[in-house]
Amino acid sequence: MKKYYDFIFIDCPPSLGQTVTAASLAADYIVVPVDPERFSLSGLNVTLNELEKVAKKFETSFNIKIVLNKFDARTSLSHQVLAALFSDKNYQQRLFKTFIRTCQELPNSISKGKTLFDSLRSSTGKEDTDLLAREFIEFTRIQETDIESEKIQPSNIYSESHIKEDTLITELDTTNG
Repeated sequence: MKKYYDFIFIDCPPSLGQTVTAASLAADYIVVPVDPERFSLSGLNVTLNELEKVAKKFETSFNIKIVLNKFDARTSLSHQVLAALFSDKNYQQRLFKTFIRTCQELPNSISKGKTLFDSLRSSTGKEDTDLLAREFIEFTRIQETDIESEKIQPSNIYSESHIKEDTLITELDTTNG
């Protein structure tokens, strides 16, 4: 399936049952949305702890990212949750820079069976979704580049002195040939 698509998103419920565990194990990246609500950080901690238990049980690791969803600049709770996410190093390193602001267009488009992008009108939901998608694509490219560079670094194959000798021999061969 992966060879046919660049990205496959599996939307899962917030509880960690068998289906969510299976989806997590199949995923390259897990994106955890956090709404700026009273117990959202507690829920995030529970989710991260449960994912850690699953990772240990199945001897794997997860690449987890956090996205702040339904951010409303008019409420102090939104700002408090955002500040808490940025102040905690464990969250900060996983947090997308882009956050999704609250907007009525998303539930409206869902009720009509359409996407945000079917409308020609501009909206904060459309802008934020586009920015998040771009950030996600850039993040995955960086991750893939890091993995590829680890595979082909010469130090993994030869010592540096060996590389210098090979380069010198190659240079001598081209000048003598």
